Amino acid sequence: MAVLMTIEGTVGQGILVRDALCANYKYQAQISNPDYDPSDPGSEDLIDNPETSTDFAKRMITKFLKDNVRKYRADQADAARVQALEDADIESTGINTN
Repeated sequence: MAVLMTIEGTVGQGILVRDALCANYKYQAQISNPDYDPSDPGSEDLIDNPETSTDFAKRMITKFLKDNVRKYRADQADAARVQALEDADIESTGINTN
């Protein structure tokens, strides 16, 4: 697959972007343990998130891009629908029943 764009900046800027995305999209360093057993004293109710903060930030960027493509296409379809309705109104002008 071809590279469409890259994001450039310093390491510090990259960390800032990652941290901002994680904060804004509510990344959790620890998550609920699906195998938690309250009757087992050795069982932990929280575990380290298997998704790193960097992978989470990349996923949020991808989600942002895809959500914008979806909205763009939906807006195009809405505009086409409105135009089709207007066209139908014009085309049906003069149709009457007696």
